[in-house]
Amino acid sequence: GVALGPGSFGNPPDSFENAIVAGEDTWSDYGVEASFYVADNDAIGLVFRYPSPGNFYVLIMSRDRMPSLEGAIDYLMLPETRLYRISGDTVEQVLPNPPGDTYKQSPSLLQRVRVEVEGTTIRAGIGEGTDPIDTSAEPLFEIDDTGSALVAGRAGLYAFGMDEVERRARFTPYAFGWSGWHLRQELAAAGFRDIRILDPQTHGP
Repeated sequence: GVALGPGSFGNPPDSFENAIVAGEDTWSDYGVEASFYVADNDAIGLVFRYPSPGNFYVLIMSRDRMPSLEGAIDYLMLPETRLYRISGDTVEQVLPNPPGDTYKQSPSLLQRVRVEVEGTTIRAGIGEGTDPIDTSAEPLFEIDDTGSALVAGRAGLYAFGMDEVERRARFTPYAFGWSGWHLRQELAAAGFRDIRILDPQTHGP
């Protein structure tokens, strides 16, 4: 594990600043996804575009305590998902608390969260089971963080308590489930420019 940054959510550094990261500082446009079971109600999530301890994005989901600005802790009445940008050790909440789902507190339910970054666009999605998450179809949120200095960096796992995560974490290359986002990336790399992805069509017998 690593510290996200000394006092990123206010001094002194505490359990809200724990993460495990992997990859390269030069990574720019990519997707990061985690599968998990959760028996507690504390904060978990993903870190991405992490070039250094004082510069990164972190997507946090919680059903109990949520790190807030200037070292404060919000005690939640309802589950929330938040996206924070830490830049030059300054913490900002990038968008209002996204409506919709967060994780379910269940030790037997396989759940997944995915973030995709492309240029200044950040898109997130959550799901259950092993089906691919298509963030272009039903995103948890999609924003354009224009002007952000965070353009590249490593990615990884975030959690309030890292002991169990460190014992079980495994980083593997993403096995592609072809979402609309993946298809656009491959077609654009092949030189296609006018790309439109239509809804599936069904036909009667």
